[in-house]
Amino acid sequence: MDWLELLKEFVTPVSVGLFMLYINKRDAKNADTENAKDQMFFQIINSVDACMSLSLTLAEIIRENHDCGDNEELMEKYQRVKKARRQKQEFMEKKAAEKIL
Repeated sequence: MDWLELLKEFVTPVSVGLFMLYINKRDAKNADTENAKDQMFFQIINSVDACMSLSLTLAEIIRENHDCGDNEELMEKYQRVKKARRQKQEFMEKKAAEKIL
């Protein structure tokens, strides 16, 4: 077997191997990109949750220490934050269920 026959025998397997290596690296890069997006989404959700918690806590303190029964604007915003937090929680539960299934 001379070098030309040897080359013919191994060109196809080597080409397929290199192609599969390329596909594997490309898929790994896509997976890293998706993981980075998930991490960024998680950080955004945590930040929003922290802001909502602070807003609710401050609103409750103001409501307890001051007579806010006639301050409709404060009560409306308080209810709005409570509703937004409940919707966020429902959304996160839905996404968690989708990931599990």
